[in-house]
Amino acid sequence: VDIGNKEIDDTPCLIPQGHALASTSDAALQLVTCPVPAKIGRSVEVCASYAAALEAEAALLAAEKSCDPLLNCYDATPDDTEDDLCHKDTSGGDKDGKYYCTLIGSTADVSNCPDVIQDPVLTNMFRSYAICEAVGAAKAAAEAEAAAAQAAIDAAKTCSPSVNCDDPPAGEHACQLDESGAEPKYYCTLKTGQELVDTEGANAALATFGADTATSCADVTQSGQDSVDGDGNVIYNYRSYEVCDAYAALVASGLTCVQETDCEEVNGAKCALDPTDDKYKCKVAGSSDTACTDVDTYKKLITPATVNPAVGDTYQYTEHASQYGSGSNWYIDGVGGEDPTGDYPSKRAGTVAECKRICDLQSDCVGISYINDPTNGQHEGKPCIIVTSTDVTWTNNNIYTSYEKGASNNDGTEESTNDDAVYYYYSAEVCDSFAAQKAAEMAALDAAKT
Repeated sequence: VDIGNKEIDDTPCLIPQGHALASTSDAALQLVTCPVPAKIGRSVEVCASYAAALEAEAALLAAEKSCDPLLNCYDATPDDTEDDLCHKDTSGGDKDGKYYCTLIGSTADVSNCPDVIQDPVLTNMFRSYAICEAVGAAKAAAEAEAAAAQAAIDAAKTCSPSVNCDDPPAGEHACQLDESGAEPKYYCTLKTGQELVDTEGANAALATFGADTATSCADVTQSGQDSVDGDGNVIYNYRSYEVCDAYAALVASGLTCVQETDCEEVNGAKCALDPTDDKYKCKVAGSSDTACTDVDTYKKLITPATVNPAVGDTYQYTEHASQYGSGSNWYIDGVGGEDPTGDYPSKRAGTVAECKRICDLQSDCVGISYINDPTNGQHEGKPCIIVTSTDVTWTNNNIYTSYEKGASNNDGTEESTNDDAVYYYYSAEVCDSFAAQKAAEMAALDAAKT
């Protein structure tokens, strides 16, 4: 029931029966104003600027995220040392060998690394491999460089009397006999790395190696005090028996390696400077005529070994008397005055045997047709025709005898080389004492200069 003035703000209402204010008499009806609860108003438009501000803030936060080891990697030992933040995966799984780091933060979205996963070790944290890709590549490059450097050093190390042994006195060999044990053995005193660089032109990286590590000999042992340097440091010499094993075996067979008996005189001298490597060498009779162990190293090729070329298989042939190898490649007339093509124009000189040999060595040859009568107009001194038609038909013609190519005789041979090369053999080992003497003379001359 609409009671009251519609222009007032309050809404009139009826009082239900039983209410203290209610009356069954119309005269007793009272107008009661019932308060209406306040209404809440909503607007999207009024909040648009606020939403834009929130989105801008979120974009700013996302832009500030990074995937940088220095900013995002967790340091398990936060001290003043430069710890490696990226570690190599050694789990044996599909990521084995790759570098990763544990990320700072306890949620997966604290960085913008694309491959964040839960850390399998620190399970309340997260891990990324992508963040360490550059670090892994740099470490791999450094490891490869170090391996190459080590390989170069290893390759520079030798175990040879002519290189690693101290230069002997004049007329002696670097390998000396040790008779202190039950069985006499040859040994030599080894050069240091610096001595190898100075006297043998060895890799400069060996300069810092002592005599015990500048060689590839496996049996190096210390052999007493050798000298004391300017700082008072005791320098010990080292020896090897292994380095003299080959020399000892040759000496046991009656050979020597001394300048007086092993060197041939060339241009009035035995030991002479080789300008190609600045080593003193002498020519020796041969590799089996001396106890010098370096003759194969310094041999020079005079005449190369004879090379026997490969020889192809021969084939079996079936004779077709009074026939020729007719087919698509036999004879094709030239067009417009051009020379004809096919087998016939390629006929050549040769006997039947020579013609067959040509066919042997030509993979597309299926046989030969041979012009028998040298007086025939088609002979022309070239009776051999190589047949290559894939559709060949052996066709009657009295001026020819043909031979159809069959199975291989499998009698070919591969290329081979004879053991007849001629070498001149040289040794630097036999000239070690001479070289040392010359070096001393040059040092004395340099010292005398003013």
